[in-house]
Amino acid sequence: MVTGEETWGRVVFVGGVGTWFDIGATKDGLVPTRLYPQDAIKLNVGDEVEGLRVHAVDLKSQRFTLDGSNCEA
Repeated sequence: MVTGEETWGRVVFVGGVGTWFDIGATKDGLVPTRLYPQDAIKLNVGDEVEGLRVHAVDLKSQRFTLDGSNCEA
């Protein structure tokens, strides 16, 4: 997984801090609300989207964030 890499994902959780996606990695990735367009369609658990980008990877904590500004359902 590399910063800037484009991927697809399936919504696994929608919460106050953002939307969590299963992209086939060991852990799910978060698109924080600040990295998701305000005029985007509302996503529900199970929806699949394309155009997600890896925003940041934290190897120490084994976490990553995604950027959803170009995603399409």
